[in-house]
Amino acid sequence: MPKKENYLEKICLQLYQGGKHGKPNAMVLQNAGLYGAITDMYKALGGKLNEVPLNIDTYDIELKDFIVEFDEENHFNRYRLKTLDSPIYKDWKYFNVKDYQRYCKDYENKCLDHGKYGNYWNSDSSDNQYGESSPQGVLDGNGPSRWKQRAFYDFVRDVYSVAANIPIMRISIYDIYHGQTILNLLEQKQDEELIQYIKIRVNDLNI
Repeated sequence: MPKKENYLEKICLQLYQGGKHGKPNAMVLQNAGLYGAITDMYKALGGKLNEVPLNIDTYDIELKDFIVEFDEENHFNRYRLKTLDSPIYKDWKYFNVKDYQRYCKDYENKCLDHGKYGNYWNSDSSDNQYGESSPQGVLDGNGPSRWKQRAFYDFVRDVYSVAANIPIMRISIYDIYHGQTILNLLEQKQDEELIQYIKIRVNDLNI
């Protein structure tokens, strides 16, 4: 687990009881009438497999009553922006969708700086799901399959949270609290500020 995520988890577990939640599965999505949204998005991202991949094993931070997903640089790009256009995000309350859309537009260059090498760009699994990637660093053509895979998995987690009634609160490194980004608060280990921020977010969600 990356250091910043590990530190955020420590703060969360000071405030809330840990828990364990099941990974997404097709039956729960179908029963909730949401499997179609998953398949449509997979195809919209250029998915090649006949069966939509739902092989998501873990969440970032699992708590008894909700989940926290910590979104760093690699989560904000044109593919995640595409998923955020889904009708599923109408009246979404677990994170600010407009902020996330803005992050995807404004910070894709940071995603590229961090995500144009090695498995951040593509992997055997992601190429199998979305087709062979463009050369590393080239966004034209088929682009990076791993970016598409990550965006799709984020989308699946969000949709599944509705189907399974398990709230997922997303925290971005670009979110601002008291004039500082969450990234700065984590790097400077400002515990009290982080605690207050998390409490406010959870209270706003009525979790």
